Amino acid sequence: MVTLRFERDDGLAFLRGLSPFSDCTSYELRRVRSQMTTIERDAGEVLIEEGTPGSEFFVIASGSASVWRNGRLLDHLLAGSFFGELSLLDGKYRSATVRAESPIHLLAMSRREFNTLNSSIPSIARRIQAELGARLRRADEVVDAKVPFCDPENPAITLSEGFGPW
Repeated sequence: MVTLRFERDDGLAFLRGLSPFSDCTSYELRRVRSQMTTIERDAGEVLIEEGTPGSEFFVIASGSASVWRNGRLLDHLLAGSFFGELSLLDGKYRSATVRAESPIHLLAMSRREFNTLNSSIPSIARRIQAELGARLRRADEVVDAKVPFCDPENPAITLSEGFGPW
């Protein structure tokens, strides 16, 4: 089992190596470190569940996880990836289920801590926004690949067989 120790510069270097915190100053990293809780879970455990209220933000320190929505695999997450931010940003239910694929070590923070750091450390907010934008673009690509072209002048006519009008 992996044990993370946040001792002086080692802990800061570790945090700086994680995507959401890579642009933080040492002072900002110390603030982040003070707000994080460490969590360990076994392979197969559900970390967050689609359709439930969200109250934490997670960063994978080690291990891997899979992201599922409506029973479909969407993505694989590795160390440095984060999840859980969307519910904290919009106040809605979790949009996906995340399951540990291996023994996993997470860094977690509550909604309050997340919102405080997000507003007081702009580089974290920018990293999260950039990742949300990338996820939205990937979702757009999936939609583009699956949704047939529809003539805006005559929505009942599609240029792809098998889908029909929406």
